[in-house]
This record gives sequence, structure tokens and C-alpha cells, in this order.
Amino acid sequence: MTVKFDTVKILKDELMDNFNTYLHFHDACGGQYFSFDEVPSDEVLKHAENFFRNMNYKIQISDDKLSFYIKEKINA
Repeated sequence: MTVKFDTVKILKDELMDNFNTYLHFHDACGGQYFSFDEVPSDEVLKHAENFFRNMNYKIQISDDKLSFYIKEKINA
């Protein structure tokens, strides 16, 4: 699954404005993923999950909670 940078920018801005948390966006041949400099709060992760759920996507958060990627499209 891939998303456009305009969409990612909305999430990045929301996380910075609401939680003072910087989200890194990695876009390479192998796919897209997102990462944080430090472990974010549960509220930040929930916001990211809800953001993508609203677009019918499910994310997979790493065990250490420092990164995530879009796992699959949710059938609406």
C-alpha cells in the first residue's frame, strides 16, 4: 500500500501540532514506512491508526513502537 505525500503531510502536521511528535516518512523502492525518534505515547499511535482507518487502511506497528507501515486495505 502506498499513500501520497500530501496525505502523509496532513498526518505529520497533526502529530506535531497536537502531540509535539515528529513523524519520519520513508519512501523507497521496497515500500513506504513511518518512524519516530523515540517511542511515542499510546495517544499518538492511536491517532495514526485512526487516521489511516478513516482511509480504510490498517497499519502494523512494530513491537518497539518506533515504526509502522500500512499493512492492508480494509474492506468497507
